[in-house]
Amino acid sequence: MDRKWSYLIFFLPLFFGLQAKAQNVLPFSDRDSGIEVFNILEDLALQLPPLDELLDMGEDFNPTIKREEALARAEEQRINVQKRLWTNHIRPFVILSQGNQGILVTGSADVFTNTVASGFLYGLNVSIPLYEFTTRGNRIKLATAEKEAALHMRDAMAIETRQEIAKAYYQLLAAQKTMVNHHEFSKSYHQ
Repeated sequence: MDRKWSYLIFFLPLFFGLQAKAQNVLPFSDRDSGIEVFNILEDLALQLPPLDELLDMGEDFNPTIKREEALARAEEQRINVQKRLWTNHIRPFVILSQGNQGILVTGSADVFTNTVASGFLYGLNVSIPLYEFTTRGNRIKLATAEKEAALHMRDAMAIETRQEIAKAYYQLLAAQKTMVNHHEFSKSYHQ
């Protein structure tokens, strides 16, 4: 089967739900349902939405582009995590103790110096590894580069989507014109 015909057969059902400007409709249309269909013998460029609108719709509803946008947002959060990762090595602690915690120290008779007082102990343990200082900048740059790569991939997918839609649009118009010419030729031939 000719490639133009296959595009026409593939895309026509997709466009039946769109509002058309055609006055003549095919006999199988349902005028009572409010759904207008294309007149296959009229110019499809006049019945379809403008190409720019189709390109925007294709880009807005492309799941791959949505995925790339989500990956870019995830990379933005990864940058924030890398910037705050150093706080992972700061640990507060609290100790509450009760009871007799006397310590026997030889040579001292003072009770107060030999007893750890019952009570509350708190503090802060800071243990930051050296690699936090040496690799932090590189990890942030890596996360930033991954975010930029995701944005570039999104842009590449948008361009590819627009190219595919434009190609299919013009192939559909060419196939429809070929079909109309063939129809007119066969109609004039059979008269």
